Amino acid sequence: MRIKLRPSRKVYNPRRINRHMNRNDDPLVSREVSIRRDQERKRKTAQHKEMENREINRESNAFRQSVDASNDQYMRDALTKVRQSNVTHSETLTRMNGTWMHNQNLKPQSENLE
Repeated sequence: MRIKLRPSRKVYNPRRINRHMNRNDDPLVSREVSIRRDQERKRKTAQHKEMENREINRESNAFRQSVDASNDQYMRDALTKVRQSNVTHSETLTRMNGTWMHNQNLKPQSENLE
């Protein structure tokens, strides 16, 4: 009995074979490089979490600082002295700085009439 050997007629489609391979896959890298990349990823994640925590706490910290300043006797006395003082900046300086309109309202009425 003789066995007939035929050449294989199966034609392999390369697209079908390689369908699980993604062109965006990173090439193989050394262990040190992958460790560095992992450390960098962890550092960025930690920084991002820290920034989110600061953003969340910003309003409460500002309120707390405001309350602390209003309860500070030294700050209250200093603000009272500033309000009683007649010292002001020159008109030219305030015009250049952009605060001229605000400072005009702070001057006593007698100076505005002149």
